Amino acid sequence: MLFRLTILDRQAQFREFSCMLDKLEVGFDFLNTVVAGGETLIKVLLIENGKESELPLEVFDGFPCLEPIQQLENEWKYLLSQPVRSISIIDQELIDLTRKRMHQCEANVSSQKLVISRFKALLIRAEVSIRDQSIRSRLILHYNLEIDRYEQQMAKSQLYQQQVARRLDELIQV
Repeated sequence: MLFRLTILDRQAQFREFSCMLDKLEVGFDFLNTVVAGGETLIKVLLIENGKESELPLEVFDGFPCLEPIQQLENEWKYLLSQPVRSISIIDQELIDLTRKRMHQCEANVSSQKLVISRFKALLIRAEVSIRDQSIRSRLILHYNLEIDRYEQQMAKSQLYQQQVARRLDELIQV
């Protein structure tokens, strides 16, 4: 890359010159060295790949920048060379919470099955042991409605449990 400079030197003379440098950081450090030497930058052009860019003069304050940039570059290289953790802390927490949700789903389905089996037992008992036809009919209707309601709830719970299981699989495979 080519740096083309116009400066005002310490003797109040305008000077123009160009220099070819390998790295942008080296060029910036050179410009800071010029300012630190008492020269005033008037215009700085950077020419690279046939494109010309005028650099803002206020960023060159006379303090070296190459060393801090190299330190930053070394830090980034070090950080980028470290192995990436496969699962972040947040992802692990999400997996744990999804597993808890899965256990809650399983417990919910189990309790619904238990309630259904108890209503079925009550239904059989009502059919067999209650002699009054009107009471028996109302109890049978009531128990059948409750069994249907809990079976619908259980079907929804099982569907939700399947969704949670799929989500857990997705989280684990990431």
